Amino acid sequence: MNVMELVRPDERDAGGEVFEGDSERVRWQVDPGTVYPAALDYCEQLAGEPDGYRPNPLRADLAPDGLAAELDRLRVDHLAAQVKALPKDAWKLAREPFREDFTTRQREVRAQALEAARAVFTTLLHGHTGRPMSLHLTRDDAWKL
Repeated sequence: MNVMELVRPDERDAGGEVFEGDSERVRWQVDPGTVYPAALDYCEQLAGEPDGYRPNPLRADLAPDGLAAELDRLRVDHLAAQVKALPKDAWKLAREPFREDFTTRQREVRAQALEAARAVFTTLLHGHTGRPMSLHLTRDDAWKL
């Protein structure tokens, strides 16, 4: 997943708004209808990877920029383990637009899958920018938790 193709500079910065002491922060704006499908595909593929001797694919995707060594490897491994622990139907359920008639279990599993996808996307994006950042997800009721 090429995270840099899924983001754009935050439009709220167009007016030059910079918070005091925060000039180094990179601000991104993302559309949930673009980011979530790509991140869910990535997570579903990651969830299907066998455990064992092969390195964590999430670490490998951070390596091209040489930033994997700087990231907290335990956090990255924990994130991959969270993705793998979700039920197999989580990814399909997460792709469905939000509905009021979801059961409690469906809501919980869907929310967990969307949160895992957001965390993976954010981790990869941070790995590419290597700087403090903020992420503004635009509103899209289909993707609400």
